[in-house]
Amino acid sequence: MEKIETKILEFKKTEIDETIDWTRTNDVTAEEVRLTKGMEHLTQGQAEEVTQFIKTFAMLLNTLIEKQTKEENNIGAKVIPLYGEEQIKKAA
Repeated sequence: MEKIETKILEFKKTEIDETIDWTRTNDVTAEEVRLTKGMEHLTQGQAEEVTQFIKTFAMLLNTLIEKQTKEENNIGAKVIPLYGEEQIKKAA
C-alpha cells in the first residue's frame, strides 16, 4: 500500500494592500494591470492576456452564481413540463 504524504502550505502575508471598487462598471485594462504593484514586469501582450483571463474568469463565476441562484429559487417550486412523456395526439 502506498503511503500518502500530506503537505501543509504556508501562506505568507503580502505587502499588497489595495482597495477594491465594488461599484466599478467598466472592464479592467491592460494598462491598469501593468500599473498594479507586482505586475510592472509584464509586457503589453502579457497584460492583455491577464485582462482576457480576468474577463473570462468573471464571466464563469457570474454564470455559476446565476445558475446556483436560479436552482435555489426553484427548490420546492412545482415545475410543470410543457410536454408530458407522451405527446398529445390531436383529434381528427
